[in-house]
Amino acid sequence: MTINTYREVDLVEYIKILRRRKTFILKTTMVVAILGVAVMLLRPSSLRYEAKGIIKIGAISDELLMTQAEVATEFSTEQTAYEILSELRASEQPISERQLRNFIGNLKLAKSEDDSLLANYQYTAFQSVDKMEAKKTVEVVQKAILARHKEQHQLKIKHRDEIITQKEKELAVIASRLAEMDKKINELFTLRYPASYAEAQGRGLAEYVVIRASLDSAVRALDIEIQAKKRDQENDSMSRVISPPRIPDPLIEASTLAQSVIISIFLGILCGVIGAFIKEWWQKNSVLLRP
Repeated sequence: MTINTYREVDLVEYIKILRRRKTFILKTTMVVAILGVAVMLLRPSSLRYEAKGIIKIGAISDELLMTQAEVATEFSTEQTAYEILSELRASEQPISERQLRNFIGNLKLAKSEDDSLLANYQYTAFQSVDKMEAKKTVEVVQKAILARHKEQHQLKIKHRDEIITQKEKELAVIASRLAEMDKKINELFTLRYPASYAEAQGRGLAEYVVIRASLDSAVRALDIEIQAKKRDQENDSMSRVISPPRIPDPLIEASTLAQSVIISIFLGILCGVIGAFIKEWWQKNSVLLRP
């Protein structure tokens, strides 16, 4: 005859077991949670390196770069990304569309109020050397931005030179006409009978006044362009890297950390509950299991 040494355990007894073993469950949860977070921190793929570099753009407030939205998209184009990636990559393999999209998505450009431009590149690490890659990327980005800006700025100054040359020609023509009018006016007013030439003198004076006003206006316009060119050249000389990127420290994504903590706590509670039942069962049945 077989004697049943096991007895049924109802739900109330399960709850009592959990209450008795709550300290064990809490300790198990804490240990598993800490281990889970530690494992997450030791995984390179969970880290992110964020390199930042600040560039001073002398004419960023001018028509070249007007708004922050334009700044954010000015250099985050496929063409610019392709040029930068081509410089970064040592291999000659073609750059894929995915690499271009990832690069554009990781590169953040923002304009500040003091005509500075912050280049921020986020690099998700898979190896410890990726922090150097992030730093190098920002350096190349800074150089590309400055080169692009200076190229556009030089085109603007060249256009300004063309305007100045044209206005200097106009000024020379007006000055020549004014010299001719001076000669005519002198001839009219040095005649022996000036009264008989009063009408001619009046027309000559009126034309002289008009040409003189045109000359003054042309001189002012030329001076405005010359001053604008000088200001553009000064702004262009201000464009430089004022804060090169440093080797970034590893950063942890808040979402990744939160997800890891939640999963670790859940697994800790589960392990604690299972362990509590196993421990309770062992204490009650260890004597019966002995030979």
